[in-house]
Amino acid sequence: MKRPIAEILDQLNVLDEHSRVEAKRGLGKEALHTISAFANEPGLDGGTLVFGVVAKDSHDGYDVVGVPDPDKLQSDLASQCASTFNRPLRPTIWSESIDGRVVVAAFIDEAPAGEKPIYLKSTGVPAGAYRRIGASDVRCSDDDIRLFHTLAQEGRYEDSFALYGEMGDLDDDVIEDYRRILLEQNPDTAIRTYDRDRFVQALGGARPDGAALRPTVAGLVLFAKRAALRRLYPGLRVDYVRVNGTRWVTDPERRFQSIDVLDPLLVTFRRIYAAVMDDLPKQFYLPPGTPSRQEIPALPEKAVREAIVNALVHRNYRSARPTLVIRYSDRVEVQNAGHSLVEDENFGKPGSLPRNPKLVSVFRDLGFAEGKGTGIDVMRQAMKAAQLTPPTFESQRSSDLFVATFFLHNLLSADHLTWLAQWKNLGLTDAQAQALVYARSAGHITNANLRDLAGLETLEASAQLRRLRDHGLLELRGGGAAAQWVLAGAVAAKTVGETEATGQETQGFEGKTQGFEGKTQGFEGKTQGFGPEAERLPDDLLLEVKELGRRPTSKDLRRVIRKLCAFRPMTPTELARTLGKRDVANFVRSHVTPMLDAGELERIFPESPAHPRQAYRTTGGGREKA
Repeated sequence: MKRPIAEILDQLNVLDEHSRVEAKRGLGKEALHTISAFANEPGLDGGTLVFGVVAKDSHDGYDVVGVPDPDKLQSDLASQCASTFNRPLRPTIWSESIDGRVVVAAFIDEAPAGEKPIYLKSTGVPAGAYRRIGASDVRCSDDDIRLFHTLAQEGRYEDSFALYGEMGDLDDDVIEDYRRILLEQNPDTAIRTYDRDRFVQALGGARPDGAALRPTVAGLVLFAKRAALRRLYPGLRVDYVRVNGTRWVTDPERRFQSIDVLDPLLVTFRRIYAAVMDDLPKQFYLPPGTPSRQEIPALPEKAVREAIVNALVHRNYRSARPTLVIRYSDRVEVQNAGHSLVEDENFGKPGSLPRNPKLVSVFRDLGFAEGKGTGIDVMRQAMKAAQLTPPTFESQRSSDLFVATFFLHNLLSADHLTWLAQWKNLGLTDAQAQALVYARSAGHITNANLRDLAGLETLEASAQLRRLRDHGLLELRGGGAAAQWVLAGAVAAKTVGETEATGQETQGFEGKTQGFEGKTQGFEGKTQGFGPEAERLPDDLLLEVKELGRRPTSKDLRRVIRKLCAFRPMTPTELARTLGKRDVANFVRSHVTPMLDAGELERIFPESPAHPRQAYRTTGGGREKA
């Protein structure tokens, strides 16, 4: 994918190195590792190496140093790609003069599935093969090699045979219900007269395996009986979770209400859609000339429908992570396993690259989904028509997650405007105000989030976020495409204190419990524990905390930190408050980070260090020391 090098450098300075761009001073062994990673990574569609560019000492951008002999580098690169790997690679190579210095770029195509892994012949597999995870080249494990072979054999996962699945696992009632709706939409469809097995096969839900017909993953996901799904795919459920507040809090006194659905996809869609729409706050009005009042839900029906469909049909069904619809008091988040296969700059533009085209086709044929990849644009237009804050979309490739967020009101509410007033002397722009409020509500903001909110281009969004950093209001966590901006330590600590003091978490829910069947299950995968107050600790642990005194030694303090995090995972704020430390950022820098580096603590979300609900627990080695 050849494009102007100056444009690539602009992207580097904004987003740092990320999954599809890597900067190098020259051609060396590390560059060959990156070439292997770009060629191997499934779904990446290749990546670009830029030579003659180095990171600044301040780590705030890149400097162009140029390539001494561009012709030689290009010749050596082409030769290395042709002879060093187990299969010859043919990169697209070009050069450009930037500020009087020549920079060379090379685009490496993703290799066909049947040719992976691409590895260094001198090293062999798995050690000589690499994957591109975020901005890093990661040496392949044996599991990665098995994945490459599986992908080469299966093609798309939805077309593969479901292990131990049989045609008898399909639900005749669900199939006939789909046939009925399909005929209503398209009475002349050629498959209207097919018998049950041929009908499913025509949809891509089954295919021959020798003399027998077997269901595919798509067939089971769409039509399987509930008992078959529980036996074959117990993790493929959808959870609708209602949280009393704007943040996820680990407090046993505030249990989460949830509906857990594990049904054929068409049934799941109806149940989750109905649960969300029934639970949304309503406004009432009386249309002129009619005695009957009508309800207007807080979110447009079209936006909710598209968000749920998008999560179901684009989900990565290899993953056992449940799809989540989380209803906070101020917003709805829809999370599904499966990062977008389209770059976020192209969200909402016509055209799509579906992970599961057969599932997409089924929902489109029923009229439940938009065609030609326009679902995101439909959501944006629906929210705009309702005069609500634009939705935000976040694709996290490193954790294979996609998150869509819909606020139930205009983001700059009276409460948020009052909160922002403390910085009125800074002359914040509208975009900067939106960024701060979003980070306050959601726990973090990304460049893509701000682009969605304020309608900015990538470079301008980055400039606005950096200005907030310069004001001391935001801090950058992570790098590259996974970079997240969070409220700076003092701002965040004050916000947490305000929220707890005012009881803001409990506002806006009206105490509704309809449709939840009395369930109070916790959010699986998230640890629930006590609040940050030290008084809630066991007596022996509380005594150790109090015996530390006001000026404990680093050794004693870390010993107690290990015991606290062995008792239960704790967030940085919880640890700091429990131990009487006011400066959370300094506490983390002085103690938590060194303990992470030493392997005494570990993150509960290791794949996302900047996760807004990040907490730390003691490792096995740390428990022995404790």
